[in-house]
Amino acid sequence: MVGRRAVEVRPVQLRHFEIFAAAAAGLIALLADSSTGKILAYAKNTAALTAIIGACTTLPVWRARRLPAAVVVQLMVVVVKENSDFFNQALQVMASHIPGSSQSND
Repeated sequence: MVGRRAVEVRPVQLRHFEIFAAAAAGLIALLADSSTGKILAYAKNTAALTAIIGACTTLPVWRARRLPAAVVVQLMVVVVKENSDFFNQALQVMASHIPGSSQSND
């Protein structure tokens, strides 16, 4: 929920992957060493954040631009978490196709 509006999170699309990766990497770095100043600096990258929030949620970009910085960061955390589950599943599928990965250690 953002305000009184229910917001759904969607998987990142390939065309948004590069900007998603940049925004997610910044968020992970922020979470590892956060402070109020760093949160505000991260939230100032509004073009990347609002693009990802607009692409990966049901929230329109124009509305994302009007959200408080703290809400944008919180919403980005949810987007990254939801998409990380997808990436973990994709990695497992890829690993299962690597020759020799299905062999058991006897």
